[in-house]
Amino acid sequence: MKKVILFININLYLIYKVNKNKVMAKMQKFVTQTDWLWYHAEITDEQVAEWKAYENDETGELDEPDWLDELDYDLVRDKPASDDMEFELIED
Repeated sequence: MKKVILFININLYLIYKVNKNKVMAKMQKFVTQTDWLWYHAEITDEQVAEWKAYENDETGELDEPDWLDELDYDLVRDKPASDDMEFELIED
């Protein structure tokens, strides 16, 4: 009886070993999602002047105004996402 069990165990181990090392092909799906969102924020006359100076700077010496990220923006329009997908076969 021990010989039969040992034989079965060895066969199961060998089957497991073969299946474990079997390399299977895979499919990869790469999705790029794009959302369009429009925001508005009120700014002061001083900020308008600073923005125009930045926009018209041809030397590239002026940095983007720091207050841009600190404004209280309101969402005014959005467009649902569009998905672009690419499929690729991966063979090992």
